[in-house]
This record gives sequence, structure tokens and C-alpha cells, in this order.
Amino acid sequence: MLRWLFQFLYGSTHVRFASAVSVQESIARLAAVVNPSIWTFSNKRAMGLVSDKKVRIQRGLPLIGGAFRPILYGSFSATGTGCVLEGAFRIPTIPRVFMTIWFALIAFITLSAAVEALAVSTSRFLAISIEGLGLLSLGVLFVWVGKWSSRNDIPWLTHHIAHALGTSGVEIRGARPDL
Repeated sequence: MLRWLFQFLYGSTHVRFASAVSVQESIARLAAVVNPSIWTFSNKRAMGLVSDKKVRIQRGLPLIGGAFRPILYGSFSATGTGCVLEGAFRIPTIPRVFMTIWFALIAFITLSAAVEALAVSTSRFLAISIEGLGLLSLGVLFVWVGKWSSRNDIPWLTHHIAHALGTSGVEIRGARPDL
């Protein structure tokens, strides 16, 4: 159960895009389809940063945010026949930190209250345990809804990145665990 929760919150999808062109040409191609602004008002866009040091791309939908939208964090490296963009799609840091604090606080409060209630009465212990499990379940539901709302982002971004780099072969490892 704990392993599933850890993968659910912190799991990532690793990707590898091989391109037959140079690193500089790949950066130029990808930068041409990635909007550097985080605001989009007209259509779906890939948004983020593309440079020789790092790549950070996410899908942008008009007037819709999403804290649980996966972001591709990666970098380019040269190979003998061109270059490779390697990275991982994962939830941004702030939502992961927030949910970690949420789960830790709920678990701590529930455990401490349950231990105290156990000394008083069994029925109070059961009530506190059920309340704590309910709040933990609410947190899992919150993350699930956030991930569900962005379920098409990884395939959409993978397609657009592969198209921009002119590659048909994309390696994907470690799919995001869902409920």
C-alpha cells in the first residue's frame, strides 16, 4: 500500500527521443513549437523552456490550469548519429510537497489522536480511525482527479515532441500508476 502511494505521488514516466539531426538543430526545431510563455488563450500549446542545458515542457490548455499536469524535465545529449532528448514526465514539485505534507499531517494527527482515544474508549478510537482514513482517502481522490484531468497530456506531448524532432521511435518506461 505504501509503495503504491509513493509511486502514485512521485512516480514518473521516462522518455527517450532519438533524432538524426544535431543538438542545435533539435533545439531549434523543438523551440519552434514550444511557447515560452505559461499563458495561452487561443489554443492547445506546448509551453516551457528549451535550451542546450535543460528542457522543461508541459501542455497548455486555454484558460485551464492544472497543478497535477505532468511536465517533461530533460536534456539533450549528442550521439554519433545525431542527438537524444532524455527526460521524465512528473508532477511539479509544489503539488508533490503539498500532498506529502497533507498525508504526513493527517497520518500524524490520526495516529496521535487514535492512541489517545484508545486509552479512553474503543468506540472513540474507531471514530477517529475512520475520520483519519477518510481524510487520507480524500487526499488520494484529490490527486487522482488531478491526474485524471491530465491523462492525455503525456501522449499529446510525446507526439508533438517526436514530430518536432522528426523521430518516429520513442522509448517510454515507467508509466504513471493510476487507480
